[in-house]
Amino acid sequence: MSATALPKIQLRPYQTKALNDVRQAFRRDKRVLLQLPTGAGKTVCFTSIAKGAAAKGKRILTLAHRVELVEQACAKYAMMGIETAMVGRDIGWQEAPIAVAMAQTASKLDLPDYDLIVLDEAHHCVGRTWSKVLNRFPDAYHLGVTATPRRLDGKGLDKHYDALVQGPTVKELTAQGHLAPINAYHDAGGIVAGLRGVGDQDPADFAQIVAEHTEGSIGAWRDKAFSLPTIAFTASRRHGEFVRDRFIEAGVTAVFVDGNMPMKERKQALADYAEGRATVLVSVDLISEGFDCPETAAILAMRSTGSLTMWFQMIGRGMRPKTNGGPMVLLDMAGNAARLGLPSDIVQWDLTGKAKTEEQVQREFERAAEKEREQEAIARHSGRVVRIAETLEDAVTFKDARRFLKRPRDLLVIKNNCRRRDGKKYSDAFLIRFAAEEFFADRPWQQALLSAGNDLGKRSYVERALKLGLGWTVPPSQDRAA
Repeated sequence: MSATALPKIQLRPYQTKALNDVRQAFRRDKRVLLQLPTGAGKTVCFTSIAKGAAAKGKRILTLAHRVELVEQACAKYAMMGIETAMVGRDIGWQEAPIAVAMAQTASKLDLPDYDLIVLDEAHHCVGRTWSKVLNRFPDAYHLGVTATPRRLDGKGLDKHYDALVQGPTVKELTAQGHLAPINAYHDAGGIVAGLRGVGDQDPADFAQIVAEHTEGSIGAWRDKAFSLPTIAFTASRRHGEFVRDRFIEAGVTAVFVDGNMPMKERKQALADYAEGRATVLVSVDLISEGFDCPETAAILAMRSTGSLTMWFQMIGRGMRPKTNGGPMVLLDMAGNAARLGLPSDIVQWDLTGKAKTEEQVQREFERAAEKEREQEAIARHSGRVVRIAETLEDAVTFKDARRFLKRPRDLLVIKNNCRRRDGKKYSDAFLIRFAAEEFFADRPWQQALLSAGNDLGKRSYVERALKLGLGWTVPPSQDRAA
């Protein structure tokens, strides 16, 4: 067992808020997922929750899928002055108030009852091994923690958790100095094609396929991140060893790790990198999660992935703030950023696995606001709406109903009562354009469109269309000339 009398860790304000939100969520639901960006202190948060539960006489089991994460959790508990026991290793672990285990180990042992199950890197909880453990405790509370609340295959975690507590965004934490800014450089596409076919089943002409890509990647690293502590992610063991050897040939100290190495060799390679004896750590996925080396200042992505979760976890290894306050350098040599974006783009997650950008959230807000304004416009003119609706009972087309129009808002009623010849509703674009020509013809064309949109509760829709130069916003004179 581990015990310590080290000073208490001081929680940051956003961590305190996250913990309060988690406790509130547990009053309603038994399975709560906490999302915090990599480097924001997820381990500190879940150990704080576990400490509070243990103080109330509850028993806690903390699960992770790799031994490095288990050891990291034990170390963090110790820093908070909390005794823990590692399942299957420490004497008397069955009686420990807080036990820590690899899911693989826990699935093979007889476990005592636990009141709270904590799942580190909880997006892995869908695996068979995890389920085998979790199913033994149907009445326990579950706290999952992750930076990316979606599975590696892109599916959500809504079947495994009842509530999501989201912490601050990457952009917010970067502005506060809690994360390093990301300086991203992307391959333009010239050498990315060289990665095709490289993976678990490496082709016979492997060296020929990856040689140009490796040379270009190391060249980019020399140009943008030379001498910076760097983690390079590769597609397979063969690929990783090839890249390590090319770095060494170029005079750069480099080590390689993957999940199939003997544990002693793996720990030695990680220690060589963490303690500065190696500048580059080449990995096959092994340290895309949970590896804590804050001075990692560059990420070199030499493998492609279609998984947003995998991509963000890779980038996360370099996001912790640096001693010198500098940024992290992201060298994307596989076209991932163009497909998936960056962690700083995301401002909102949900349990279905959707990751939304600020622009997407704003569009949703504007659509909801427009819908509300539309309903308010109808409500404000309810008497007139009823009369027009009754009059339009015999009107089949917009042409039939047009003579009843007295003001732009009347179009909202016509939209819901009339159909085109093909049976579809008239579009917002058509109705806005019609209102602009019919009721605001004395104004400049763009102003006429904006006035029409404003009256119909669609102003932001018009503003976006004008900004994009959509065809329906073309002035009538130009439209006819065309």
